[in-house]
Amino acid sequence: MNGKTVGGGSFTIDPDKNPKTIDYTFSEGEEKGQNFHAIYELNGDSFKHCGVMNGDRPKDFSADAGSENYLVMFEREKKHF
Repeated sequence: MNGKTVGGGSFTIDPDKNPKTIDYTFSEGEEKGQNFHAIYELNGDSFKHCGVMNGDRPKDFSADAGSENYLVMFEREKKHF
């Protein structure tokens, strides 16, 4: 972001759990040394994950006001030629 690393690291997934889990371990950037525990869903061109930094993994895809959950959704951009 703006030419600097925001959060490099690694991740592990477990697609056999319900909901599926993804864990990020940050080794660069402001979050270095922290872990992000999340659940995820991949559906066609959509990917969403909901997680918490250094806390208990969310059980559903919600990030209500006052919670420490982050809910992020991505959609693949459609190319029109």
